[in-house]
Amino acid sequence: MKKLLLWTMPVLIVAVVAYVWARGSRVDLGEMPTGTQFFVAADGSAEGDGSLARPWDFRTALLQPPAVKPGDVINVRAGTYLATKNEYFHSKLIGAAGKPILVQPFSGDHVIIAGGIEIDGSWVIFRDFEVTSDDLDRLSLQPTSFPTDVLQFVGFNVFASNVKVINNIVHDNSAGIDAWAEAPDNEFYGNLIYYNGWQQALDGKMHGHGHGLYMQNISGFKNIEDNI
Repeated sequence: MKKLLLWTMPVLIVAVVAYVWARGSRVDLGEMPTGTQFFVAADGSAEGDGSLARPWDFRTALLQPPAVKPGDVINVRAGTYLATKNEYFHSKLIGAAGKPILVQPFSGDHVIIAGGIEIDGSWVIFRDFEVTSDDLDRLSLQPTSFPTDVLQFVGFNVFASNVKVINNIVHDNSAGIDAWAEAPDNEFYGNLIYYNGWQQALDGKMHGHGHGLYMQNISGFKNIEDNI
């Protein structure tokens, strides 16, 4: 397996397949949080208490209700979770060193997130989701890298440190996984990433935009391994 050593670089762009190793250990899939179990359902609500009988909606759970503590687990029941137009699902969850918060489908359920997840809180793990877009219009007429006439989100848009994104299927978004300079010490492992990006019509020609993986690094490390 070919690996690229990444220490401190201003910008690293990785397309589709990446094997990147840096300081820090590879994620151990056997060491997942096992704290208090909370639940999310497609028909859940902000008035729920996160129990199996009274689950939260996905957006509410990601805002870290007071009951959710470091080391806890948020289980998402089967279904499709549709983001509001032009608004990500914002994860404000914050775990702690040695006690990350785990967000995962419940007991092997198939969960589709139709809209991007922006991760703004540290020490969190997202795993085993399908993240895609319900809007397949990929054509932009605007000469910019941030067009407003293409409505897909970035699948995972990471702005926080100590985040793990594991074993997700990420497709048909404006980009697959982006992790920015303010998000050091992250791991991206085992994700299947395809059909992301858009076409820009400019000067009578079509130009491709968007990335499978887009990484910036100024400090710390990013482990990017076994993604396709």
